[in-house]
Amino acid sequence: MIILQVIGSILLILLAILSLILFLPNRYDIYIEKWEKFFLKVHFLLLNFIKINFEIVDKETLLEVFIFTKKVYPFKRKVKINNKTSQKTKTETSSKRTQNKALKNTKQKPDLSSVIKPIKATYEFDKLEEKEGEEFVFDEEFEKNIDFSLLEEFQVIFNYDLTKEFEEEFDANFKIVFDEKIEQEQQKFDFKQIVSIIKNSEYRNKAVNKLFYTIKRMIKTIAPKKFQFDLEIGTNSPATTGQIIGLCSIFYPYYIQYGTINGNFESNAILGEIFIAGKFNIATILKILIDLLLYKPCRIFVKEILDSKN
Repeated sequence: MIILQVIGSILLILLAILSLILFLPNRYDIYIEKWEKFFLKVHFLLLNFIKINFEIVDKETLLEVFIFTKKVYPFKRKVKINNKTSQKTKTETSSKRTQNKALKNTKQKPDLSSVIKPIKATYEFDKLEEKEGEEFVFDEEFEKNIDFSLLEEFQVIFNYDLTKEFEEEFDANFKIVFDEKIEQEQQKFDFKQIVSIIKNSEYRNKAVNKLFYTIKRMIKTIAPKKFQFDLEIGTNSPATTGQIIGLCSIFYPYYIQYGTINGNFESNAILGEIFIAGKFNIATILKILIDLLLYKPCRIFVKEILDSKN
């Protein structure tokens, strides 16, 4: 019985956490201002306990992250400085600097002639030429001074060029591997076949209509619930400014509930402020996506496209 009670309590806790993640609202608000200076402020509240603040004030940025009202980023650790220890370290460093200066002045320059040794002369290849009637012998002096890893020395001694063999071998192997990869890529991605299946599929129209409907529902759920603005539009000439305000007045009945648009006849700029706020929860987004995945024409249409690749 105790084990069952523990398992039941764990399941209840997990269910409560899952319900909080799914059904708690996620809120956001954005404020943009451009009068004398540019100002941007973004607040995002995730599951009512994770808060993210982002600000831009005249090319200066600030990002803050809070979890349960405790700042997580940027995290600044306070360091306590003891005055006595700091004074001791200062005196120690100053004494060490004076000692180092005195040692530098007293030291004499070493005699480099005793340290540097004469460099051995390189081996002369002219001496390695074969005499008439004598065979070439690899003596100890030859083995010390020659480097067999270099193709030029190999060519000088043995009168045989290995670079051509290496180039021919490399080109042949590279061509085989490259041709195989091209064939594999062509077999994997046959775009013509995919396009033909998309055109000729009987489930295309239903799947595309459902996809656009899903995107529309997603935008509607995430879209801001509050939108306000106050704008001033100005151009180089007052005449063009008046024309723009006249065109905007045609749409006045549609945007009056959200804000105002006025003319600025003194400066050539678009000034004002905009405020956006909204909320959504993860459960509604998951519901929309699951509805799309369970729609049979969409699943068949995607399966036909995937099968064409194989």
